[in-house]
Amino acid sequence: MREPDGQAGPATVLLSYAFLPEGTDGRAMSQAAWRMTVAAAAAHYEIPPEEFLRSEGPHGKPYFRDHPEICFNISHSGRCIACAFAEEAVGLDVQVRTGRETEKIARRILDRETFDAYLAAADREDFFYRHWVLLESYLKRTGEGFTVDLGSAAKDGCFSFPEIGEGYYAAVNTAGPHRVILRKVDSASC
Repeated sequence: MREPDGQAGPATVLLSYAFLPEGTDGRAMSQAAWRMTVAAAAAHYEIPPEEFLRSEGPHGKPYFRDHPEICFNISHSGRCIACAFAEEAVGLDVQVRTGRETEKIARRILDRETFDAYLAAADREDFFYRHWVLLESYLKRTGEGFTVDLGSAAKDGCFSFPEIGEGYYAAVNTAGPHRVILRKVDSASC
């Protein structure tokens, strides 16, 4: 997914997302996200969808059993489901702003300096979600998941923060520079 003229440039991340009906439960969200991921992979890579069988790494990161060379990641929150594809390992996280108190979890996941900035922020909830998606996209790219100390996770690589809808936060993480191409999908196809 490099530049069409073959010149080196930022990698392209293809990010598909959809909003499901209000009240869709977590299991149905996960299933719809997987169906959307398989459909997007089949269309983009021109491989029959039945070839995309799900497997998971040691900490739960999904991959295609028969096509481990295809790098992708999945996320869902609120009513949003999303998947991202890239030429290299990619992490994606989506979170919906809930209006809940965030200080207790912020204290647990943010390093001391970042937590102090959180406490000083005019909008703590906004600050929290921006850092949460950054952290989780990194952990999903590396495949470490929540097996590492969250306050000291490296959070390296390149991040982008695509806008997918009001009240939603999203982050994409790859090792090198990237650009994101957004594709909104009709929820009826998921």
